[in-house]
Amino acid sequence: MTCKEAMYLYCSLDQGAPFPAELEAHLASCPTCTHWVQQMNSVLHAYKNSGHYPLPTPMEDRILSAIEALEAAPVLKPHPTLSPGKWMLPGVFLLLGILGIPFSTVFSVFAYQPSGNLEIWVPLVLGAAFTTYAALFTGYNLEWLKKKFLT
Repeated sequence: MTCKEAMYLYCSLDQGAPFPAELEAHLASCPTCTHWVQQMNSVLHAYKNSGHYPLPTPMEDRILSAIEALEAAPVLKPHPTLSPGKWMLPGVFLLLGILGIPFSTVFSVFAYQPSGNLEIWVPLVLGAAFTTYAALFTGYNLEWLKKKFLT
């Protein structure tokens, strides 16, 4: 049992409940956890032996009204974000598509049409699409990018 597990187990026990055997075994071998448990027990003991003083009525009313206001307030749902992995595959295909344009014969049919030349428009439209994709990816995944590259 780790110290973290031992403290979690201790804090989940009812006050005055007997310690489970695994917690007893950990406390017997870990002076740090034993010290923490003794400190927490002394605080609980001091609290139980202290006189209970009632809250002043105005303070109690303010606390209860604040709790009621918090409970009545609508709970905001977090905005769902797409994971970075779900953005990667479309981005890779978009980039490969843009890089493959010079080697493609698909647009050669339109290149010599009398209505106009697509040699300028196709890269502009695809460049705008890639820029929009990159901006949306960055905007939706800014926290992930910060953790990934700045830490």
